[in-house]
Amino acid sequence: MIVAMAAHANKSSPVTIYHVGSSFRNPITLKDLLDIAFQYFRKNPWNNKEGKPVKVRKVIVINNLFIFRMILAILFFVVVKAIKLLDVATFHRFQGAIDELHKKLTTTKKLTELYQPFMFFKSIFVDQNTEELRLAARKNGVDENVFYFDPKHLDWEDYFSNIHFPTVVKTLF
Repeated sequence: MIVAMAAHANKSSPVTIYHVGSSFRNPITLKDLLDIAFQYFRKNPWNNKEGKPVKVRKVIVINNLFIFRMILAILFFVVVKAIKLLDVATFHRFQGAIDELHKKLTTTKKLTELYQPFMFFKSIFVDQNTEELRLAARKNGVDENVFYFDPKHLDWEDYFSNIHFPTVVKTLF
């Protein structure tokens, strides 16, 4: 931000957007993200309410939002209702299973709502303005080690494993 502010000081130009993130020069795909998540949570499982580690599995990716919502709705409503009926019919022998399933489906629903914009987003951000700013800063003698923001050098695995996922776990679980 400091470099961008210096570059636009005393200029009356239209707003310029600088994108530092996944872009056409350093994209991260949903598959890559899911693979990183699987590895992270396999090595760093969170504990359930009984204190036991939660086992993770590879995620099946559904690329169609409508189908995804239908599957989630069927699981969330139909399966829970069916198990509740079975539980009543068997004098509440399945209450623990119902509670566990409801918790899993609620967590899935929360994560789906949180990540939905990214799961079904098909665009790629252009980081041309950021590249031009970086080159202008270098040309003007700005120490690149102080203000280093080259998007093609973002280490997505490091970011998600050491920053994003630990924060999500701390916040949601």
